[in-house]
Amino acid sequence: MKALMLNDLFALKKTLIYICVFLTVYAVIFTDLIGTEFITGFIIVMVTMMVSSAVIAEDMVKWNMYALTMPVTRRIMVKEKYFLSILFNVCGILLASLYGLVIDMLNHQFDLASYGALITAILSVALILNSILLPVLFH
Repeated sequence: MKALMLNDLFALKKTLIYICVFLTVYAVIFTDLIGTEFITGFIIVMVTMMVSSAVIAEDMVKWNMYALTMPVTRRIMVKEKYFLSILFNVCGILLASLYGLVIDMLNHQFDLASYGALITAILSVALILNSILLPVLFH
């Protein structure tokens, strides 16, 4: 499973760089206009969609047929995608929390309880989104 995870991370490396640059520019430009709550949710949703991008990219190059010739079962491949989903969600939460903490501390308006509720709600939506999308993508 470790090799499959590394394969996905290497395949998504360029996309992750583009997403990080896009999110940084978007956060710098729109933080004052939209607010930290929207940007926080946007960060988590963008990171969550990376797993769907990995599955779609693998389907385009027929990776699953090649991977199944190795000593890897389809069940392990599906487990790896769910684990990748959780990993990206955790990274997204850490990134969004760091962003929200820095911006709200600079504006002297940090409220831990409401921010925790926001992160929990967005994480719930992200997990539900992945639990719906991944079975559909694996057909």
